[in-house]
Amino acid sequence: MKNDTPWPPPSTTTAADGTTATTDQPLLRTKPENIKVSVLNGTAEKGKAKRVAKLLRKQGYSVQEVGNADTTDVTTTTVQYDPAWDTSAKTLMYAATAQGEKVKKQGATMNLIIGTDFTEIKPVEISELTQDYTTQVNTGDEEFCAS
Repeated sequence: MKNDTPWPPPSTTTAADGTTATTDQPLLRTKPENIKVSVLNGTAEKGKAKRVAKLLRKQGYSVQEVGNADTTDVTTTTVQYDPAWDTSAKTLMYAATAQGEKVKKQGATMNLIIGTDFTEIKPVEISELTQDYTTQVNTGDEEFCAS
């Protein structure tokens, strides 16, 4: 307890000048290149899904489809995902500053429905800690089944 430190350790970024800063990024496990996503425009702004898909591809996401949502009055950007893929969804939700919506039997491909609140796709950093499978790090918002 004397040297108690937060777990997981806070994420930091290093600028070109060597200075470091702590980010608000949660502990993320899934690399963008392992995430399949369909981008759907939920706004009246033409071409928005195409522009967002381009941003996602730039950061390594596997964009499957680009199109329009069923409605054009979406205000909150949302990631629809299968609960079995919650760790992947966590990465995409952070990057797009989106809310999550669990959809059973959605499969491996998530839907990113763009709302009027969308501003950017933030870069993500996957901690090396999460790649060490001997630690089995789980956070309180992840589904975990002990067998």
